[in-house]
Amino acid sequence: MFPLQLKKLIYILFILIFSLHKSQAYTLDELDRITEEYRKSGKMKDIIDINKKALAQFQKENNKEGIVLASINISNYLVINTEHKESLLYLEKIEKDIEEIENPELKSRFYGGYGRNYCYLGMHELSNEYFNKAIKYGEQILDKDKRKRRLYLCYSWKNLNFKELKIPDSIKLMERKCLALSPTPFLYASIAERFLDEKKHLDSAEYYLQKGYTLNKKFSLYEKGLFFYNYGRLYTEKKEYKKALEYYLQAKPIFEKTKSLSERRITYDKIYRIYKTLNDIKSSDEYYKKYAFLTDSISRRERKAINIPIKNIAEEKDEQKKDEKFQLYIVIIFAVLASILTFYFIRKKNLKNQRQKDKIIDETQQETIKLKKRANPIIFNEMKELAKNADPFFLTRFKEVYPEFYENLISQYPTLTSNELKFCALLRLNLSNKEISHYENLSIRTVETRRYRLRKKLNFSSDTDFNKWIMEL
Repeated sequence: MFPLQLKKLIYILFILIFSLHKSQAYTLDELDRITEEYRKSGKMKDIIDINKKALAQFQKENNKEGIVLASINISNYLVINTEHKESLLYLEKIEKDIEEIENPELKSRFYGGYGRNYCYLGMHELSNEYFNKAIKYGEQILDKDKRKRRLYLCYSWKNLNFKELKIPDSIKLMERKCLALSPTPFLYASIAERFLDEKKHLDSAEYYLQKGYTLNKKFSLYEKGLFFYNYGRLYTEKKEYKKALEYYLQAKPIFEKTKSLSERRITYDKIYRIYKTLNDIKSSDEYYKKYAFLTDSISRRERKAINIPIKNIAEEKDEQKKDEKFQLYIVIIFAVLASILTFYFIRKKNLKNQRQKDKIIDETQQETIKLKKRANPIIFNEMKELAKNADPFFLTRFKEVYPEFYENLISQYPTLTSNELKFCALLRLNLSNKEISHYENLSIRTVETRRYRLRKKLNFSSDTDFNKWIMEL
């Protein structure tokens, strides 16, 4: 009898414990604390698992801030595993929630999530644009420690982007900003990397590695791996290959545990080259195969992600143009008021201003006449109809209607493909992204991506108004 009662008691306790576990509720601060603990210990899979559980809880509660936080955490750690497509999808799902909440820290982390992805995908200028937004909201965080941490992380990522863009002054500026906020092991490792990349001042590289290593109590597991890796690079430059190999082999299991695919790949690369230098061909081949396999894996993931649209770029530029126009209107209003006052007090000056004003009006009228000649509605509708029907003679007819535009375009950019020339032609007709996507049977996101790639090929800066350039060519 007793054993039967004991079994029942154990069963009841089990049910209670299980129920308590299943009903565990997370607060935002608690979720952040657990996520940070897992990050420091390299438990990347656990980070995603616990945040997915928390996300399900927050969705049931309709807790928008919780949904945003859990989604950002999942997105950030998918980036580490080079799963950019999935990472960006998590961010896209919370875009409406981000607009509705009034939490500058979460807004900063949201834009930082996009910045991290674009950094890994090699879109460094675009990445910095997102980090600038993250900094804007980071500066609004009231909690001093949280504000410093957010800004430090944003400047750190911008530093990585500037390294890839090879802008030394900006790199040093970001380093100074980071040092002023919070000298961390990661920062010292990053400064040491700069000297190692330059292949000079190895004593400075060693100094910063040693300085960072003294902060080992603050190390996350990932940062420890970075120090081992950079010590390996240091001793490689010193041609102390056996010592370099020891450090690389210490970094390897850390990057494997933390699921840091990019770091694993470059570590395998260094190890196989060291073994080759030491004439250990068998070991060199083993690590070369690991390096090649991981390179292919990462490339496949990046190819999947590269077609992910760069959302809202056109819309953001439109908003920027609206702001600029509004400021221009304000200036014009003040200018008109000043003209009226000047007219009242100084008649001579007013007459001079009137002549200038007439000249401007005349130039505007002339420009309007030119535009009207260009924009013959019959021809425009004909061109639009050809584009709508995907007519193969569209580009031929476009050359006849807009010969100056076409000649200017190919003379300045002779390497443009026929598809790129057609895309420019559609933009010259002032078609919207929605219209182009409909006529070309593409998604709006694909149209935005083509526009972005075309800008890059034409080597336009982010300040250049692409639509205006097309219309004025």
